[in-house]
Amino acid sequence: MIIYFKILFLISVVFPFNIDNTQNEYYENTNPNGFNKKMITSNKFDSQIIDQHIDESTYIIGSGDVFLFNMITTNGVITLDLTVSPSGDVLIPIVGKVNLLGKTLLDSYQIINDKCKEKYEDAYVYVNLIKLRQFKVLVTGETTEAGMHIVTANNRVSDLFESIFTFSHIDTLLSYHIQDYPKNIMINKDITLIRDNKEIPVNLFDYYFNGKKENNPILLEQDIISLRNTNKITIIGAVEKQIRVQNQSNITYKDLINLSGINPTRGEMDKIKFLNSSSISSLYLNEKNRISNIDPKYRSDTDESYLSARNKTLNGIIYINDKEKLANFLDQSPIDGDILIVPQKSNWVEILGGVQNPGTYLYENNKQIYDYILKAGGFNNFSKDLFVLDVNSGTRKKINKFYIPNPGDIIFVEEKIGYKKWDRIKDIISISASISSVLLVLNNVLGSN
Repeated sequence: MIIYFKILFLISVVFPFNIDNTQNEYYENTNPNGFNKKMITSNKFDSQIIDQHIDESTYIIGSGDVFLFNMITTNGVITLDLTVSPSGDVLIPIVGKVNLLGKTLLDSYQIINDKCKEKYEDAYVYVNLIKLRQFKVLVTGETTEAGMHIVTANNRVSDLFESIFTFSHIDTLLSYHIQDYPKNIMINKDITLIRDNKEIPVNLFDYYFNGKKENNPILLEQDIISLRNTNKITIIGAVEKQIRVQNQSNITYKDLINLSGINPTRGEMDKIKFLNSSSISSLYLNEKNRISNIDPKYRSDTDESYLSARNKTLNGIIYINDKEKLANFLDQSPIDGDILIVPQKSNWVEILGGVQNPGTYLYENNKQIYDYILKAGGFNNFSKDLFVLDVNSGTRKKINKFYIPNPGDIIFVEEKIGYKKWDRIKDIISISASISSVLLVLNNVLGSN
C-alpha cells in the first residue's frame, strides 16, 4: 500500500512537470550550446472569420500578428507562438531578433527561416501565421461616428461600417420600399480612403450590388476614412442596372432612367417614387415621436393634423402616379442626392374586409371587382360599401361592383358593425338608467320651485 502511494505521488509531481513546460522553464534549462530537448510550448489562439484566404505575397506584417513557430534540430524540438512587437520585431529564443515590419508574409517566412539556419544549419523550420493583428483607423468627416475605431487586419471598409453604424434613416426608408435592400450601403455618403496621402474612392454601392471587391479595400494602419454628404444620383429597384452616378449639367431624370435600363417586364414606371437624401432631416422625427408619445385623448387638433399629414407622406417618399405629371418630372434636371425608385410590377389584387375568404388573388386583365369578390367566397352578412385604397397617399375611394381593378389594388369591403344580443341589452339598460337619472334630477329641481 505504501509503495502504491509513493507511485501516485511521483506521478502527481513528475507528470505535470513534463506536460506543462513554459517559456521560463525553457530559458532556465537551456545552455548556449543548445536547448532543452524536452521543451514543447503549446500554443493557443482564437480562430478568426475571414472573407477570403490570406495571400502570402500581398499580406503585410504588422505589430500584433502572431506566428506559430516550429524548429526541429538534432538537439531537440521547439514550438512557440511568436508575436510581432510594436516596433515590428520578432524575438526567436536562442536564434535572435528579426524585423518584419512592412514585409510581406511570404518574405517574413523566408527571413525567419534564414535567421534560424544561420544558427542551426541542419534545422527544419516551419512557420505559419495563426492570428491577425488589430489596430485603429480614423473615421472623419460628416458623421457622428468620427473618431478612432478598432479593426482587424483582414477587415474591409464595409466591415468597419457594419460595426459602428446602424441603419440610417435613408436606409430604413429604402428597405421599406425595396425588397432585399443591402445593409449599410451608405447611399447618402461619399466615402474616400486616404492612404499614404493618396485618395482612394470607396464604392460600397457597387460592392453590395455587383460584388466588386476592388471597390471595398482592406484596411491598413494609418488609414483615414473620410465621409461627405453625396451629390450623386441613384436609381434602384426594378431596373436592368442599379446605378449611382455623379450629377451633371444638361442631364434629365429621363436620361438617367435610360442609363439604368428600365425592365419592362418587372418595372412599373407609372408608380415611380423618389426622395432626396440631402433634404431629409431626422429633425422632423422628433416632432412625430413627441406627438406619438402623447395619449391620443390629450393631443390637440394641430398635433393630430400634423401626425396624419406626416404619416401620409410616408417619411419623405414622394409618389408620382399621374402620367402627365410623371412626363413633366422626367424632363427636369435632377437635384444632388436624388434617389429614384422604380417599383416592382404587381400581379395581384388584395381583398380585405367583408368577404368570406379575404386575401390576395392573382390579377386578371379586365375583370371587374365583383369577379374577385366571387373568388373570395362572396360578401359576408355584414358587408356594406366598396373602396379602393391608395397605398401611396393613404386615402380610399368609394367604388361600385363594376370597378375594374388595376394590378396591385387593395379593395376594402366595409363591414357593418354588429352587436351581440347581450351587448345590445346592456347598452339599452345603460341608456335607460342615464335617462331616468336625468329625469329624476329635473323632477326634484322643478318640484322644489
